Formats: sequence, structure tokens, C-alpha cells
Amino acid sequence: MQLDPVESARVARASALSAAWKDSLRTAERAARAGGTHLQSQRSQLALAFMARRTPLEQLAVITEAAQDLMRDEIRRRYPGHAVIGRTQWTGGDAWKRGPVWLIDALDGMTAYLSDRPGWSVTLALLIDGQPRLGVVADLVGGRVYRALAGSGADRLAIPGVASPDLPPQLRLVPSPRERLADARALTQFPQPGSATMATFSREFGRAAQAFRSVGRCPSVALALAEVASGEAEAFWCHRPHPCHLAAASVLLSEAGAVVRARDGQPLLQSESLAACAPTLAYDFHALLAGL
Repeated sequence: MQLDPVESARVARASALSAAWKDSLRTAERAARAGGTHLQSQRSQLALAFMARRTPLEQLAVITEAAQDLMRDEIRRRYPGHAVIGRTQWTGGDAWKRGPVWLIDALDGMTAYLSDRPGWSVTLALLIDGQPRLGVVADLVGGRVYRALAGSGADRLAIPGVASPDLPPQLRLVPSPRERLADARALTQFPQPGSATMATFSREFGRAAQAFRSVGRCPSVALALAEVASGEAEAFWCHRPHPCHLAAASVLLSEAGAVVRARDGQPLLQSESLAACAPTLAYDFHALLAGL
């Protein structure tokens, strides 16, 4: 059947838009790998920090800034008119609410990176007028890249030669179907020592430890949320997450069909208290955290 000119023009515009978003996703993947590869190659420099008269944390700041610059360069090479805000440049305000803005973090999960353990990730999100439309969370140590486009679903890619052989090359993200907390695995991130949220978190953790099959600590907020989106974990909660990590993971969660909630009633990217879970556990999980 031949389409009329108006319909033909609409289909052409939709196809061009889809191609543009896929190009954005490829750019995000390249940027994530550029930043993550730099982090992996430079980790040995932490032990040599004393030669530059720096502490390991000061050396880490140099490494992560360089990785973030590589990510920013990759994005601006393709989209010179887009704003790019890194985690260390985040100051709040309203700049991220206008036009196309990339929120990036070269290292989500500092403690895992410092101790040379899995559990850190590279995150990127593209926002249009404040709304996350694209998200990538790359776990280069585990060989997993989680990605999502608003309206197009979410998937996980296995990095050849790095990922476990039993991981499928590509998997569409779907939350876990488990219906009982006692059968489920929860993840969380501990507040900083002395944090004002520690007392509240401790009570929540105590209830969760009794209700869930297991409760684990994940240094990377974005990676933990990606695992909820993929069904590798059933639930996650934390206090004071960073917007760079929430922006990327929120697209994964919404496209996979998981439930994510700002517990303080704030807009998601401005929330000080976050919970996400499989939809089958939403009522019980949120009731548990609330102490009901």
C-alpha cells in the first residue's frame, strides 16, 4: 500500500529521529569505554602517588578527571552544541533542565576501584529539558554494559573476552519475577560515617536483613540499580544519591519496567532518599523501609 505524502513525511521523520537516538547511544558507549579504559590502565599509578607527592586520593582525583575529560571529548566531538556536566562539576541549579545536557561520571564506586575490586562503573545520561532520555552504565571489570533509550527498551551487552562465558551476548532487561522478600536479594549503599542519615539507614538495614534472603553492599549506585533493572537483584535503596548516577539508571529502570521511587517526594534527580525494586515486591519493600 502506498502512503500519502503526509504519512510518508511522518514515517521519514520518525526514522530519522530513531537513527539520531541510536547514534547518541553509540556515542555514549564509546565515551563510557574511553573513560573506563583510562581508569583501568591508570590504576597502578595509585601506588606511585608518593612520587608525585600526592596522596592516593589526590592521585585518584587526577585519574578520574582525565577519564572524565576523555568522555567529554568523545561527546563533544559528535555533539559540539551539547552541554556536558561531570559529577565534579555538578552544582545543582537549573542548567541541567535546559536543552540537551549530558550528565557523566567516570567513576561511580570509588571504594571498589581503590581496593581493586569489582563493583565500580562508568555512567552517562542524556537529558532533554531535564528529562533523562538515554542512559548507559558500564561495568568494564565485569564485562557488562547496560543501556537504554526512552521508548525503546533496555538491554545488557556482554563485552567479549571480559564477561563471564555464561553471559549471553545481549539480554533485554526485565526485572525479577520473585514475589517474596524472603526469596529476594537486596542491595544498598552505606552512608558516610557520621552522616545525618546513618541512624535512619541503620534501622532500615536491620529490617531488611531480617526480611530478605540476603542484603549486599554495592559501591556503585548506578550499577546496583542496573542490576535491579536486569533482575540480577530484586531491590535497592540508599540515601543522598548523586544525580549523575540516578539519571543514567532511571532510564534503565523505567524501560525495564522496574519500580523506582523518590521516598522524600522530590523529583527523582533531586531526591535525598531513593528506592527501586521489582514490581512484584513494590508494596512489601516500601512498607518494610517505612517500618510499617
